[in-house]
Amino acid sequence: MEPSIARLYPIGSTPQSTRLHFLDVLRGIAALAVVLFHFYSVAVSPIHKELASSLPAIVDWICEHLYLGVETFFVLSGFVIAFSMNADTHHLRYALNFILRRSLRLDPLYWTTMAMMLAFYLWQAPAKWHDFYLLYGGWKGLAANMFYLQNLSLYPAASVLDVAWTLCLEVQFYLAYLLVLVAGHYLGVLTKRRGKTVKQVFVVLASSSVGVWSLVNWMRRPGNDFDHRAWMFFLGVALYFVVFGDVALRAALARLLVFAGLLGFAAWFIYRRDPEGIATLITATAIFTLGITGRLSTFFACRPLFFAGKISYSIYLVHLVVGGNLLAILTKWTAGSPARAWCAWALAITSTLLSATLLHYLIEAPSNRLSQRLKPGKRTVSFAAAISDAAPVPEPANLAR
Repeated sequence: MEPSIARLYPIGSTPQSTRLHFLDVLRGIAALAVVLFHFYSVAVSPIHKELASSLPAIVDWICEHLYLGVETFFVLSGFVIAFSMNADTHHLRYALNFILRRSLRLDPLYWTTMAMMLAFYLWQAPAKWHDFYLLYGGWKGLAANMFYLQNLSLYPAASVLDVAWTLCLEVQFYLAYLLVLVAGHYLGVLTKRRGKTVKQVFVVLASSSVGVWSLVNWMRRPGNDFDHRAWMFFLGVALYFVVFGDVALRAALARLLVFAGLLGFAAWFIYRRDPEGIATLITATAIFTLGITGRLSTFFACRPLFFAGKISYSIYLVHLVVGGNLLAILTKWTAGSPARAWCAWALAITSTLLSATLLHYLIEAPSNRLSQRLKPGKRTVSFAAAISDAAPVPEPANLAR
């Protein structure tokens, strides 16, 4: 007999009431990997030459591949969004509420770090403010940046934050999956008695279709747009249905086929020497294996990494604004000196973590609490009431960014 969810995840009676700590840890590892990559890589770091001169070749190779934390983020996002949205009723009103809550969670910190980066540019060269204004496409380009549109051909503009391309894709993934859920809901309403089954089948098939279409595009030619990256997100969605979904989807045979499929694709990506594909499949296999064995809440409970996962959004957005710019300022001081370069590197890491912690508690956490208060439930809370009510609420059980 298959173990029940209550036995596998004893913290709560349902998956939605459970904190899946390993996902926080994995998110923390991914965020720190991206930070280390940007502060070391030959393509980004101004002190790479000094750092690399004192490291063995294997460590250099590992550091140059730490950008693969981005692929981990995409898979995690798909799994977590499906985890947090599955128990809800996905009508149009819910969709509008979800968009508002996503905006409240993401926008304040994103806009703050954008303002910090622009302020740094103006501090460096105050006489060139108009050049910066034109560089980012004027007011239209800045507006596109504010609403995650700068990577779309309809509103092309340079990104104020270099890492924002992933955030733009995340927002597009959220909206695509939300559209699938809303369509499935109304299709289920039309079919009445079999509505729940019809909705589940539609959501699984539609999500899988988008994922397969994107995977085919990726295998033809890797890219950094929705067409080529959506498969990573929807692989996370598929993992949720396999781990927590309908009993038929969690049957032993289905899980065996999924595991065989993951291994098969991993072999293909290894043959193709595709590091992004390999990293995606490693992340998916870890989540799948720990999920079906009920260890997502208990495996590798490392407190420092758990905290890094908790503030990972702040780390991701602020690390180039604070640490990256600090390295740029110290470039002349570190020139030709590995010892000074490592001091600058350590200072960049420390300043990033401190500023991320500060931004988390001052901006990100209050935004998350406000978003949580607006979540549909037994008691409806208006937007005005949520803003005026200063009482803290419990940390949300889901991990969605």
